[in-house]
Amino acid sequence: MIDHNLKLIFIEIPKTATSTIVKKFTNDSEPCGWNHECMLYKQHLGISELLKYNYITKKQYQQYFKFTFTRNPFERAVSEYFYRCRIHKEYKSYFPTFSDFILQKLQNTQRQQSIKQHLLPNYNFIYHENNCDLDFVGRFENLENDYEKLCGILNKSKSKLKVNNSTEHKHYSYYYTTEIKELLIKKYNLDIKHLNYTFDYE
Repeated sequence: MIDHNLKLIFIEIPKTATSTIVKKFTNDSEPCGWNHECMLYKQHLGISELLKYNYITKKQYQQYFKFTFTRNPFERAVSEYFYRCRIHKEYKSYFPTFSDFILQKLQNTQRQQSIKQHLLPNYNFIYHENNCDLDFVGRFENLENDYEKLCGILNKSKSKLKVNNSTEHKHYSYYYTTEIKELLIKKYNLDIKHLNYTFDYE
């Protein structure tokens, strides 16, 4: 989300209550839709892509208030799977288990670019040239408290959050086999290293 009137840049990491937060802070949801040049969804572009594809200038990047919410990537991946099962009736028949989903969707094919974008590490969205200089980084795990802090910083009224597109499932560790856990630990190594996320057991 970029709001030039309010001079805000919200980096929308998938499955971190982004649609809820956007509605709280702006009526402007640009950029949105599919970018055919980079084959990614505009609303989920990271800082580097926003600059590279000229959605923001370097001056705006320096002057605007930049914020995001991150989420444990191992939980994000499970949430992504159950979300897609909920909105696509046929999904469960194609991917009966979370393991099936991960093994097939991480394949390097163009058709799956949008899924791969949703499964990217938090790091890819918020680090630019090996640095994260966002003004505020909240955590989904502490959503209510961090949201209140953000409201205070932006001088916005604090109304209770109602998270859209939430999914119901067991603790994420329940769905991981040893193979999938090891695969995603490698994939999310930058989140583990720089954002201190770990694979936790319930």
